[in-house]
Amino acid sequence: MRYSFLLLLFGVSFASLAQPAREVRYMTRYAHPQISNYSASFGVGLNAFNGTVSSIGNLDEQNHFLSPMLSLGLGYKASHYIDVLFRASYLRQKSETARGDLPIPGFRSNLLEGVFAIKHSLFPQRDYDEYLRRWNYYGLLGVGVAYFDPVHLSTETSLLADRDASQLALVVPVGLGVDFRLSNFFSMGAEVAYRFTSSDQLDGVDNTTYANSRGSDSYATLGFFVNYRIPRSRFHYREFLRLKDSSK
Repeated sequence: MRYSFLLLLFGVSFASLAQPAREVRYMTRYAHPQISNYSASFGVGLNAFNGTVSSIGNLDEQNHFLSPMLSLGLGYKASHYIDVLFRASYLRQKSETARGDLPIPGFRSNLLEGVFAIKHSLFPQRDYDEYLRRWNYYGLLGVGVAYFDPVHLSTETSLLADRDASQLALVVPVGLGVDFRLSNFFSMGAEVAYRFTSSDQLDGVDNTTYANSRGSDSYATLGFFVNYRIPRSRFHYREFLRLKDSSK
């Protein structure tokens, strides 16, 4: 009888261990309590230009890529793996040129950018827990608009004033980044992104007029961000459990 009871107990334990862990659906909203769905961020960084006047490979012409970038952002956590972001950024672009066939020695521009983007974790975990997970590696894809005002590097005159050229361009950023959680509400991270645009006028020079055209202008950014999770005004755990059960 004693051995039968031990065998039965062993069988129950083995059966319970053999049960698969409950899968968390991709967009499950109530898999675990979230500190907040909303966040704010501030970033500083550098940018490098790629167009007719200069390319990303020309370090000397672009002051060794020390052109600054400032960024402010708001985020919404749509699921455990997905954040929806809006970022407004200011970029200072400046470049000389070594090309002898261009009518200008270089350009300087203030670029304002507004972007909506999706930030997706690269290594989503079934049992993701924002309280325990320190590192988050992610990919970024977005779309937005940029305003630019290129001027002559020497005379400070507008390079677009004498022709009918738009100062707006569609921007598509593609990037990779990593966040490190400092506390329940603060994290910091680094992000590198390449921004494709719909314009060839960011440097004030029409690419189609000159040889060695690179098509539409583009630029790369390297940013360092501090993120703050905006805490909820209140959180009712019983209500969370009710919503979690109803979402299964």
